[in-house]
Amino acid sequence: METCRIVGRGSADDPEITISTSEALDDAIAVLDPGLVDVAWTDLDVQAERAAIEIRSGAVRLVGWAATKRQPFRIRQRIDVRTRHLYLLPGSPIGQPDAVSGGRVRFRAPTGFEEPREVVVQTGCDNLSYGSVARPDALPSGGRQVVAARGRLELHEGPMAASFLGVTFRGRDVLLAFEEEAGFVHVVERPTEDLVVDAWVPKAELADPEPSTDHGRLAGCKQARAPVIRFQRQPLPFATTTTDVEVRASAQPDARVIGTMMAGTEVRVGAAQGARVAVDPPESSVRPPKGKHFWITRASVGPSRDEMVDCRSAECDDFVRLSRPAPPKGGDAAPCAKTPRGR
Repeated sequence: METCRIVGRGSADDPEITISTSEALDDAIAVLDPGLVDVAWTDLDVQAERAAIEIRSGAVRLVGWAATKRQPFRIRQRIDVRTRHLYLLPGSPIGQPDAVSGGRVRFRAPTGFEEPREVVVQTGCDNLSYGSVARPDALPSGGRQVVAARGRLELHEGPMAASFLGVTFRGRDVLLAFEEEAGFVHVVERPTEDLVVDAWVPKAELADPEPSTDHGRLAGCKQARAPVIRFQRQPLPFATTTTDVEVRASAQPDARVIGTMMAGTEVRVGAAQGARVAVDPPESSVRPPKGKHFWITRASVGPSRDEMVDCRSAECDDFVRLSRPAPPKGGDAAPCAKTPRGR
């Protein structure tokens, strides 16, 4: 297992992350909705498709393990597969890496061609980001549209240079043609939204597109992705933490600390057990897994700002006392936060 540190925030369109305390990923302690807090991934295990994860900002901060499958690791800077002639744009996803070694990552990038369907790429760990990366304009302006006359092209680094790659198209893809020299034409195409071809091809292998033909992809054309709509709970907070407090996975006295909840975090409060109380931070990007809770000390939770009830009444048995100030003169009971037991 190699150390390869990848940082970022992800985006709201990215899949949620289930975080566990062990490498086996069998004891979920939290779920993260990406896009709002700083995350660091380390110790990538390519075979097991997992990595250590650290949540470094926001209301709840913790360290654990998570699956790397489908996570949006993207490149920060352009990667030349073939110098200046075949390259991946900044923001290209790397998918699931093949290997991590010596601070470098090897992965396979789809080409959009019938053959070859993918190319092997390597880059340094410091060139990877978790989340979105700005993309530059990939293609030059101008040029005339051409197609491969026989559906296949040999790509060359320059006029009369040896071929460095032969590609077979899936359809009548349109390329942009620019200058000509010694029987070769300089062409540019973007077969996927991530990959750019900038090469020379024999003029005899090109043809003008037929006006009535469906030419497939236009060079540089992107297909719009449907937005991901994520629905999440938005309950009203019941109380606010008064200090930074350790978060535990259960109310048991020997329960391990899984993270820290920051002072001022609004929480929905559930049942209390001993010195601890179950909480759910509804406005946080990090929440407990379904059917579970975060547990913090009762003394770290202030009274609710929303409702107060008289603790002398019978209904007070249904609420959790969150603070124990000395009773005021006259024998009146201290107020209790209106916090139903359970969820």
